[in-house]
Amino acid sequence: MEKKYQLTKESIEIDGHKLYRIQAVREFSVVEKGEYGGFIESEKNLNQYDDSWVSKDAKVYEQAYVKDYGEVNQEAVVKGNGIIEKFGKVFNNAVVDEFACVTGNAQIIQNASIAGHAVITDAVVISGDAQIFGDVKITGVMHIGGTAVISSLDDYFSISSMDESILIIAKGRGQEIWAYRTGLSTVTFTEYKKQVSSLEFELVLKILSLKGWI
Repeated sequence: MEKKYQLTKESIEIDGHKLYRIQAVREFSVVEKGEYGGFIESEKNLNQYDDSWVSKDAKVYEQAYVKDYGEVNQEAVVKGNGIIEKFGKVFNNAVVDEFACVTGNAQIIQNASIAGHAVITDAVVISGDAQIFGDVKITGVMHIGGTAVISSLDDYFSISSMDESILIIAKGRGQEIWAYRTGLSTVTFTEYKKQVSSLEFELVLKILSLKGWI
């Protein structure tokens, strides 16, 4: 099969690594022949034969690899041994580092970052200034944002209801607690109290107390 991109002469240096802008040499997926992409260190960072792509000014280097419809766009950075695969997406100023993996339609956006051996999969969205690291696998349908910091399964929990809505509660960088509920944006716990019934809020308070968060 014919290769899909080439390294151009345009280059930048980051963290002591020289990266080259890529250019499509054939049409594939939504990419047109001749279209310029982002920056990679070498062909080891982006599969040549599938529909994965690095766009705009995104950067992929070191041993990081994008494959199987993975997408890195805008100013996002993927480095270390990070893997973006199976429709996983990294956008905006998000960072994926170390051995982290974004897969199965998951999205890392805005200023979020994941590292360690974290695996983000399914319909999970990590946004805002959230940080996910350690040996954590986050799966299902959920949105974690704000300044949430998750390094273990003890740092967040989710509740599914009969109407299929999902509530996620996550620890923040300081003492704050962040909440996301289907149909709502990620908010502080104080704002969450204003948006839900007193019964739901009291239930969540009991869970937080049992977990020792409050």
